[in-house]
Amino acid sequence: MTGEEALKIVDAILRSTIWEQGLNDVRSVVFLESWLGRTYSEIAEKLSYDYDYIKQVGSQLWRSLSQVIGEEVSKKNIQAVLHRYQQSQSSTQDWGEAIDVSRFYGRQAELQTLATWIENEHCRFVGIFGLGGIGKTTLSVKLAQQIQSQFEYVIWRSLQQALPLNTLLSEILPILMGSKATIDSSISILMQQLQQKRCLLVFDKVESILQSGNRGGQYQQGFEAYQQLFERICDEPHQSCLIVTGREKPGKIAVRSGKNLPVRSLSLSGLSVIEGQQILIAKGLDTTPQHQTLVNYFGGNPLALKIAATAIQDIFCGDTQAFLAQGNTVFSDLWDLLKQQFKRLSPLQQQIMYWLAINREGVTPAKLQTEILPQVSWRELLEALESLKGRSFVETKVTGLTQQPVIMEYVTEQFIQTIEREITTGKLNLFKTHALIKAQTQDYGREAQIQFILHLLVERLLTYFDTQAQLEQHLCQILAQLRHQTAAQTGYAGGNLLNLFSHLQTDLNGFDFSHLAIRQAYLANARLHNTNFTAVNISETVFAETVGGVLSVTFSPDGQYLATSDTKGEIQIWDSCTGKQLIRCRGHQHWTWAVTFSPDGRYLASAANDYLVKLWDVETGQCLHTYKGHTYSVNAVAFSPEGNILASYGQDLLFVCGRLHQKSLTQKFRL
Repeated sequence: MTGEEALKIVDAILRSTIWEQGLNDVRSVVFLESWLGRTYSEIAEKLSYDYDYIKQVGSQLWRSLSQVIGEEVSKKNIQAVLHRYQQSQSSTQDWGEAIDVSRFYGRQAELQTLATWIENEHCRFVGIFGLGGIGKTTLSVKLAQQIQSQFEYVIWRSLQQALPLNTLLSEILPILMGSKATIDSSISILMQQLQQKRCLLVFDKVESILQSGNRGGQYQQGFEAYQQLFERICDEPHQSCLIVTGREKPGKIAVRSGKNLPVRSLSLSGLSVIEGQQILIAKGLDTTPQHQTLVNYFGGNPLALKIAATAIQDIFCGDTQAFLAQGNTVFSDLWDLLKQQFKRLSPLQQQIMYWLAINREGVTPAKLQTEILPQVSWRELLEALESLKGRSFVETKVTGLTQQPVIMEYVTEQFIQTIEREITTGKLNLFKTHALIKAQTQDYGREAQIQFILHLLVERLLTYFDTQAQLEQHLCQILAQLRHQTAAQTGYAGGNLLNLFSHLQTDLNGFDFSHLAIRQAYLANARLHNTNFTAVNISETVFAETVGGVLSVTFSPDGQYLATSDTKGEIQIWDSCTGKQLIRCRGHQHWTWAVTFSPDGRYLASAANDYLVKLWDVETGQCLHTYKGHTYSVNAVAFSPEGNILASYGQDLLFVCGRLHQKSLTQKFRL
């Protein structure tokens, strides 16, 4: 191709668009000189123009061509791009309902990977899978545009309307065979065409022909022929490629795919923070530090970001901070999208999703199996998890399985709504099979469960019942119904009732929980005086902390703290005003006879039956020093008035003292 031929092609390309008027004289010269490999400096000198002006003309030219051709054009690659473009124009293309991708953000690494699989490694089947709104359709169109010059035929079709395969083939085969006459629309004829010709087929939204249910990838009744087509395209040699996109993998594709096989799958994750911010800016939002928080919250999901940006503009007048202050509310369009996908899940998969939302942090499959009621086999659990991963509902992190924040919020909301409905109607299901909170978990995790599940549930129940007393009476009626049911029948219901009563601060004096199965109840703060627990089956439950026999009590110099030591060898530091335990010091192996504060209140010293004296940091509860020297039980300990010397007395009749930050009490006096 000569420079003049290339110039005509470029002029025609630009004139074909509504926003361009073709090439003027300066742009024509800049193009021709660039085609010949001359620099902007040389062109400027030849035309007697300013260098910056020539560079600006060239940059605008390459930018315009990039937008029209759909591929990045530069001074260096213009010849290669035009050669590919000329070849692509000789191919037959039918883009069906393909969307406009002139606004495309990020995904350069994914595009490169997919193009390499198809162009260099000659893959026959390529799957792009991920959550709804993550950008699968956009990526498939952009990819097809980028590699179209490598194929004689490019056909893009959406399966959203669940087209029967015969209907789809009756559209595709006439394009490939150059005839509009009625032909036998069979898979075998299509395979012959894929062998004889270099064809690129794209089937978008493949989940539309798949069943909902426990085992992902199963085909709907009447669409089983697609499985035969996909398997033949994967297995039989040909020179074409089929790209499919969907929220889950079609059956039998996973076993055929591999790093060095002609069948590949790409699980599409969210955009990076920078790429996500480009979407927000394009939607008209001003750049703010909160954009990173917004992108992270929505997992880089492009559709979710566009929906959020629209809501921020329409409802919050462009104030991202005000949007975030509302608790990262998920708005209706995204909510509907998640609802559609959640409905496709089997009961077991939904149960797993609820448990992941309850745990709120990574959980192992083994732990999940112990929590799920009724119990499921390891095989059933793994099949369900594999399907959830295939649908991009579950993420695997170092800490275990979890969910993206926006998915967790949606599932939590669904869980609370369902539990509220079950309690008000008395028809219990999830209330029996799922715990509202987990008693035996880290304090921060349980506090999160209380905040995001238990507290919100109680608030909604109190809007349904006129008074708290009416709600408590209704819960008592449920309690009476459950009392004589087996543990298998009630599951978590007994523990959930106790947690609700505890959160309501109900006085349980005289309540009858006898013959009830109680699981995952956190009762550390509950008042259980005269509460009947006769023949109760208790598991995974936390009651109020038991303290050994108290041996010593002392106030801090300012009276703010109270320290106690006990027969368990533990030391507790309490807020003297509220009675709340602040710190627990563990380190002694036997009875701790004495504790005392330093004059400045910063340290606490203890003496115990294990022959040891210990120095503690009051603020953190950390043991700073362990002093050795006694040969028998130590009964008393004291600080000097200045606080720099510590003295102790033991049953070995030794009076021992030493400086505060020494590691041993070396001065001994026998009394």
